[in-house]
Amino acid sequence: MFFLSDASKVPALPTTLGSGSSGKTVRPICSILALLVLAAGNLLAQSDSAQIELVGFAGSSRTDTQFLHEYLGIERRDPYTNKVRDEGAQQLRNLGIFSNVTARIESTEQGNRITYYLDEALPILPLLNFGGISENFWFRVGAFDRNTFGRAGLFHVSYRYYDRHSFETYLTAPYQWGPQWGIHAYAGRLATREPVIIAETDLEYDVDRWVAIARGRYNVNRKLHVELGGGVLIEEYDKVDTYTGTPGPAQASFQKTLGQAMVVYDDVDYFGHRVTGFYEEAVAEIVTTAGEAGVFWKFINTLKGYTGVWKDGIIGARLRTGIAKNDASPFLPFVLDSYINVRGVGNRTARGSSEVTVNLEYRHTVLEGSFGAVEAVSFVDVSGWRQAGQSFSETFAKDNTVSFAGVGARFYVQPWLNMVFRIDYGHSLRDDNRQGFVVGTGHYF
Repeated sequence: MFFLSDASKVPALPTTLGSGSSGKTVRPICSILALLVLAAGNLLAQSDSAQIELVGFAGSSRTDTQFLHEYLGIERRDPYTNKVRDEGAQQLRNLGIFSNVTARIESTEQGNRITYYLDEALPILPLLNFGGISENFWFRVGAFDRNTFGRAGLFHVSYRYYDRHSFETYLTAPYQWGPQWGIHAYAGRLATREPVIIAETDLEYDVDRWVAIARGRYNVNRKLHVELGGGVLIEEYDKVDTYTGTPGPAQASFQKTLGQAMVVYDDVDYFGHRVTGFYEEAVAEIVTTAGEAGVFWKFINTLKGYTGVWKDGIIGARLRTGIAKNDASPFLPFVLDSYINVRGVGNRTARGSSEVTVNLEYRHTVLEGSFGAVEAVSFVDVSGWRQAGQSFSETFAKDNTVSFAGVGARFYVQPWLNMVFRIDYGHSLRDDNRQGFVVGTGHYF
């Protein structure tokens, strides 16, 4: 170690590149500079190799590859990481149109390329749902196309017997005009037999609802979208013959106009039969009736969450909250029903102007293989409603609540189908005479 106290004592640098001691001094400096240049070149080369040159898809015979490029949003020259590759694969799985998605990085003449290998699920599938309790049975049959236009659209047609005959069809095309704009359209005749109370008398009406609705959709991003639209509704009421001479009109008909707004946040990831994440859907609706003053309104918010536990378990929860204008009407908008909110309770057993429903479910994988998987399920469903004219707090009154628990099974078929079949049996926790089953496709929630 040495110290310099005078600038005149600083050794002079050589000014020539000749032979002798001066040349020997320069050679190490040149070697160091050469090493630095080589290192910089290697870093630049590594930087170039970490860029994405191309994104390709293999196996997309029906799906529009241009749509897949738009949906993923991965651009040429974007930085490449394993996270980018894996997130892209998960986004493709979440579309629900592929039974399997794998990805790999490879080097081509054009540069680094991410290739997603896709196994397209059968796009057109049959639809079957049914369930019931003693002397009360319903079923739905139909078909749906889950990759309409090759852009992950859904087209559905079905017939339903629910005391009476109904049909419905709808089209959801979430990315029809690029990654941001889509449409939803619905038309149907919903025919039911409704329990009502007029002047403290229990009655039944045959109700026909003719509905046509269209909503435009804007995708803020892959997780958040907004829908806005409206439609028309014609309601026809006919009192069941056995109630002739009781209070209430024999027939009634109403022509209504609907306005709807929906906000959906979907952060749920699917990997085969396993599902994790969070989902929220908020729907607001206003209704005007021809020849009547005033506006009817309704709001429904649905929260769903899923998390994995242990190695083979999934806990799912749903909270469905609804509230509407508290008119003194026998035809209230919220219903208690096995198909909608409480498994085993029966078909349209009660009506209310508000609803709070909690569904808890535990799914445990008991068998898994190349065919798919089998899950055992246990669940608890609790629901409360407000009758016409009551305060919202009455939603939780004992006479306005039901609680059911039960068991079930899920059969997930992966090859070609990528589809879940379910069966559930629910039993009342307060009344041993109330129980029933629900069978269908897809998870209950």
